[in-house]
Amino acid sequence: VSDLEGMILGYLRPVQRYVLKAGLDRAKRLQDIIAEKTNIDVTHLGEGEDGKNGYLLLTIAGREKPIAFLPPVLEIIPNDERENPDAEEFLVCDGNHRVVQYLLNSTVDHPSLNCVLVRNPSVPYYAYPSSSWDWWVTKETVLTSPPDLYGKYTPRKVPDGMLNKDGETEKEQRPEAFRQNAYRLYYRDFGTAFPDMGSQGGKNE
Repeated sequence: VSDLEGMILGYLRPVQRYVLKAGLDRAKRLQDIIAEKTNIDVTHLGEGEDGKNGYLLLTIAGREKPIAFLPPVLEIIPNDERENPDAEEFLVCDGNHRVVQYLLNSTVDHPSLNCVLVRNPSVPYYAYPSSSWDWWVTKETVLTSPPDLYGKYTPRKVPDGMLNKDGETEKEQRPEAFRQNAYRLYYRDFGTAFPDMGSQGGKNE
């Protein structure tokens, strides 16, 4: 990961252990359509005068509202979860299919992809990052439908103190089913800041 001047910022680590074929196809199709219709290179959103075209609003036939098309979003990994304590590390919070399609599957020499970087999020990401050496696993595991939970990623354990309702005793803790899915408390909701983001992971058009 480097800044726009080429200064190396750190290493990128995958969270997701697979990609969906539909997601890769959609990333490529959107890249081609946007370039044809607008002359905008989606791998370099945010460049140019005043950082125009930092993200796009796409109007798609048959959809009532436009869809927001953002650059991939990266988050900084906390110090105690880094592989290399002497370097910053980042995970892909949103845009895994675009990272694989535009970088790892690229036929261009030295491909690049502009991203948004989030530092110091208020809560940790909902899954633990894999090793930076494991990108080949993500790239090569191309599926037609999502795997089970642990085939996707390693969900984060939520502290017990967050699992109790206010004023509950230990005997009144939430059901085990909730506890097993508590990692969802750390989900990122981009819909609070942007219009419809469309489906995740390329599951739908």
